[in-house]
Order: sequence, then structure tokens, then C-alpha cells
Amino acid sequence: MKDNIKWLLLIPGLIVIIGLAYLVPKVAGIGGGNTPTQQIDPGVQQQMNDAQNRINTYQSQTKTNPADVTAAKNLGEAYVDLAGMQSQDNQSINDADRNFKNAIDQFRKYLAVNPGDVDVTIDLGYAYSQLGMAEVALREFQAATAAAPKNQRAWLNIGYLYLQTGRADQSKAPLQKAINLDPNSDSGKEAKKFLDQANSGATPGLTPVSP
Repeated sequence: MKDNIKWLLLIPGLIVIIGLAYLVPKVAGIGGGNTPTQQIDPGVQQQMNDAQNRINTYQSQTKTNPADVTAAKNLGEAYVDLAGMQSQDNQSINDADRNFKNAIDQFRKYLAVNPGDVDVTIDLGYAYSQLGMAEVALREFQAATAAAPKNQRAWLNIGYLYLQTGRADQSKAPLQKAINLDPNSDSGKEAKKFLDQANSGATPGLTPVSP
């Protein structure tokens, strides 16, 4: 009888030990369905470091000479490069959004002095599009085509954004214009791919048109 009582007294302790043995691997991400933190590819990490170094350099230049709008443009481009890579990592989404916003500030500073720079206008639209501000982005892309009707990248971005936001019919004309400008360029080939998707009713992939 005494032996039975001793075993009964040991049961709660055994339950605690078994529970801890199950819990520790889950907390450590070793088992229990937890996904370990995704490691960034070393090559991508190096590119991110390079972009951050550029940001540091251009930030220093803009602080030393606030009137240097070329440094502001370069800083905006570096922010976009870094944000684009951060947006591919779920754990860096907030950092990506912040850097896209930083890029917008720098591009607008540059465009206030150089309003006719179509490439930077497109880059500004791209940054807006990555923040989910599709209509604002479209206005920038459309301003680019108004200033430079033969700018293939602007037409491509308009068509892609229409397609991405569920307006396949509206996407076809700008995509066709992009193709007509140069069907063999990278932008022309991208436009052809998106136009095929628009004609088939397929939803575009998540990969955005790069700046």
C-alpha cells in the first residue's frame, strides 16, 4: 500500500517533467511546428549592406549641403534599393515601408527643383506603389508619359498597376504601347507577359515592376 502511495505522489512530478520536455523544443523552434527564423542569403545581405552604406554617404552629403538635390536623388534611390530587398523578408516589412517613405521625401525634394526629370518621377511612382498608394502612383506614371510619351518604363508601370489592382481591361492599352516602343527590350518582354495575363484573365504575380 505504501509503495502505491509513493508512486501516486511521483505522478505530478513526472507530468511536469514530460511537459517541460515537450515545451522546450517548441520554444526553441526545434519542434512543435515552429518555423525557425529565416536566414537572409549572404549575397542579398551584402547588397543590403552596400545600400545602407550608400544611404549613410548621401545622408552625410545632404546634411552638409541641404541644397544638393542630386545627393537627395541618390539618397532616394538607395532607400528604394534597400526597401526593395527588405520587402522580400517578412520580418523587415516595417523597415521597407519606412525606407520607401524616406525615398518619397528625397525624390520630392529633388523634383521640386527638377520637375521635368521623368526617371525620378517614375521612381517616385514606384515608391508610392510599394506603399499600396496605387492611385497616387498612377498619377506619377501618367505625368511621366505626358512629359515623355516614348518612355517605355512609364507605360509598363501604368499597365502593370492597372492589372495588379484588378483593372485588366484598362491595363491593355498602356501595356501594348510599351510593347510597341521596343518589343525586344526587357520592359517590352515584361509588358508582353503582363498583356498575356490581362487577356487570359490571370492575376499578376507579386513581383513588382522594378524601378
